[in-house]
Amino acid sequence: MKTLFITLLISVISAIGAYDYTTSYTMTDDYAIHFSTGRAEGSLSGLKGTVNFSESDLDNSYMDVTVAVATINTGNTTKDNHAKKSKWFDAETYPLIGFKSNAIKALTDGNYQATGILTMKGLRKQVVIDFTTDTETNYLTGSTIVNREDFNIKGNGFSFIVGKDVEIKLRVLANYKN
Repeated sequence: MKTLFITLLISVISAIGAYDYTTSYTMTDDYAIHFSTGRAEGSLSGLKGTVNFSESDLDNSYMDVTVAVATINTGNTTKDNHAKKSKWFDAETYPLIGFKSNAIKALTDGNYQATGILTMKGLRKQVVIDFTTDTETNYLTGSTIVNREDFNIKGNGFSFIVGKDVEIKLRVLANYKN
């Protein structure tokens, strides 16, 4: 559940781009963002939005993407259905998880960091996503950790088993778009 929004963040950062000039990217439909906690794991798919990235113009680089909560896949239909209910993601009321960057900066040796607002379950929180780019394959790879309770994703009486911290990992192919 936490992993859904983390996956979104990582996907956004991963989709940032692989060219030295400003480019617009569309994400491929077949990739997934992976998430895991102490006792739960899964993926979200179907990231949509815009990612503009330039290694030489980070001030004008940005990400604005969403992913549908309904795409959550834990490998267990019962868990997926629970994750979509009001105590977890409340997919009916809040069908999308979104990330919109407000800054992207270079770290060292092809490493970057995107800071932005993650919106999940109607709550907005600033998060940081660390990522790298691979200009040969056009993949963006990143990760972050979020606390699901920061987004009112509380779960049921057994949610303590899942854990609060959700690690989000992604490796996303970003296709060039004219």
